[in-house]
Amino acid sequence: MRVYGDTAVVTALLWLKGVRENRPFERRLWFSDTYVRTPEGWKYVFGQASLPLP
Repeated sequence: MRVYGDTAVVTALLWLKGVRENRPFERRLWFSDTYVRTPEGWKYVFGQASLPLP
């Protein structure tokens, strides 16, 4: 996590594994979430994810 004043950005490599329609799947992708500090506390404001990695 990186904090820039009242803004924080969380970036991570996400590894998803599961079963969908009786077929196993596995995906890896980068995501980032952005939060802003308000008088009421941290608020989620934006998120994005990459396409699945090769």
